[in-house]
Amino acid sequence: EGTTVALGGETGTKIFPDYRGISVLSAYKPLALSDVRWGIMSEIDEAEAFRRVYKLRNQTALWFGVLVLVIVSASVLFSKTLSRAQKELMEQKTLLENTIESLPHPFYVVDAADHSLKVANTAARQLGATDAATYDALTHKQNTPCDSADAPCPLEEVKRTRQAFVCEQVQCDSEGKQVFAEVHGYPILDERGSVVQVIEYSLDITERKRADQEVRQAYHIIETQQERMEEELNIGREIQQSLLPLIFPAFREYDEFRVWASLQPARELGGDFYDFYFVDKDRFCFCIGDVSGKGVPSALFMAMAKTFVKLTAGDEFSPARILSKVNQELSRGN
Repeated sequence: EGTTVALGGETGTKIFPDYRGISVLSAYKPLALSDVRWGIMSEIDEAEAFRRVYKLRNQTALWFGVLVLVIVSASVLFSKTLSRAQKELMEQKTLLENTIESLPHPFYVVDAADHSLKVANTAARQLGATDAATYDALTHKQNTPCDSADAPCPLEEVKRTRQAFVCEQVQCDSEGKQVFAEVHGYPILDERGSVVQVIEYSLDITERKRADQEVRQAYHIIETQQERMEEELNIGREIQQSLLPLIFPAFREYDEFRVWASLQPARELGGDFYDFYFVDKDRFCFCIGDVSGKGVPSALFMAMAKTFVKLTAGDEFSPARILSKVNQELSRGN
């Protein structure tokens, strides 16, 4: 068939079956000779001619199949990894949400620009209307941030300092009543270091503030009572000192002796005492007492003992009898 085509005057390359019935690649061209029909033709088995091409095709098909297998395997692995990562991410998200919801105190994530609520747990939502769009509307029942010098807005302070901030401020509960809250704010920064969101939680310290106020009031009362008691004790000490001889040296008209005495109580009032005097022109009496205990009871006991000694010494000469009678008088009714 190739010869026929070539002798027919055509030029080209084509695959024809040869006399063996095997496909051969034929290249043919007629020869321009007068009075004859000749042509030149070359043939080679198709398998041999395209051996390298078929090998390259098979290798290409093989590598393509391997590549497809690798891509499919990688896709399956990536899909499983992504699915596992998504599952872990969802579990972490659920854990974080449950953790925030389990907090007994209000917890927020607030947009730093407009104070809109990004996250608010149930405890926070219970402060007011569930449709409150901003932190200020929820906690202060107003549309603008608090700007008191005594109670600065924690969100604005965190934005200004880009650091954590703690303060005490008055907020409103779900019934609109004012409560004392300890507010903690923490910044969330972007890649440029700007505050984009603020994490905030608040603790109700109303009872603590009330207890502090009661403690301060009690301390003021105690301080007042203590001052009054000290004043009364000082007066009592002055009265007690006035009962003792305080002019020294005593009895300057006598050259035979000199009397000096000093009493320094451990407290404002004590039970120690001394006394000295002439019973008559021939008898001189002096006594020193140490009452067990301190304070007002000891001072009163001292005054009684001093009085009884002085009354008894005028009738008795013996110190033993004087003390015996004084002891009887002090024991009477005790």
